[in-house]
Amino acid sequence: MVRRPEALQARPGLQIAVVPDLNSAELVDDAVSGRDVVISALGTNAKGPVSVCADGIRSILGPTTRTGVRRLIVVSAHGAAEMHDRSLYSRMLWAMLADKMRDKDEMERLIRASTVDWTIVRPNQSPRIAA
Repeated sequence: MVRRPEALQARPGLQIAVVPDLNSAELVDDAVSGRDVVISALGTNAKGPVSVCADGIRSILGPTTRTGVRRLIVVSAHGAAEMHDRSLYSRMLWAMLADKMRDKDEMERLIRASTVDWTIVRPNQSPRIAA
């Protein structure tokens, strides 16, 4: 599922559903129905308190259960949930992106509480430092 058609290029074996509004249960039901897996890489560039990831996963979890989709793969963030360690990288992430990290934490909590078979991926990307 993508919110904008240009967000992802079609590839063999990959079916893309455009769902501009994750709050539309009917659109999300139609998008996930009959699929083997739902992949979520929700995020935002918005500043301040955000709930894009948590709200989006709430909208996705209901339809996956209703339509019988058992597999969910979600991209989260290094430093979220139990990876919120005391490393310099994690502390820097939380200092710069605390609102977004809280959103990722809540998203992961909702996923763990669900009945779907899930995989959470937390890419570790080092910040770019200008020389």
